[in-house]
Amino acid sequence: MFWLQILGVGAILAAGLFLIIVLEHTFVSGPQRKKLERQKRERMEQAKKKSEVPPAD
Repeated sequence: MFWLQILGVGAILAAGLFLIIVLEHTFVSGPQRKKLERQKRERMEQAKKKSEVPPAD
């Protein structure tokens, strides 16, 4: 019986840890990742505009 209780506590702790990881990834990392992607896209657009040379007449 003792080992069954230990196993149950371990399963509950593992499930809780998994839930925390999933929620952190969904709600915290998602917006941060989107922000970094947006900044990268803006930097690429600025670099493209700087590299465009107007045609010489």
